[in-house]
Amino acid sequence: MQRFGHIDRHGNKHVRVLLVEAVWRLLRWQPNWHARQKYLEKLKHGASLKKKIAVALARQLAIDVWRWAANSLGRAKGRMGEFVRRFKGRLGKAEGIVAGAHKLARIIWAMVVS
Repeated sequence: MQRFGHIDRHGNKHVRVLLVEAVWRLLRWQPNWHARQKYLEKLKHGASLKKKIAVALARQLAIDVWRWAANSLGRAKGRMGEFVRRFKGRLGKAEGIVAGAHKLARIIWAMVVS
């Protein structure tokens, strides 16, 4: 299993709560969710382990949503789409998507901070 890190308490509390709540809904209503399949055996154990797994799945959900947003930028018709397409042409597909994701992160951070 690949480990990237964990959800810590340095982030926005409301975003963490929303992610964990979304995971509980996904676990209940989307039994074929790809991230759930990795933890299926551990989810059958006690409530304490289920809560820890829910936090891990919330982090995976955040990663999936971020990837979806970054990959969708290349098809967007606005300025961000132009930016990503331009960088994909210069740097290659993966690096162009990363550049778009970084720019999107800077925009979102500026909105959160202000």
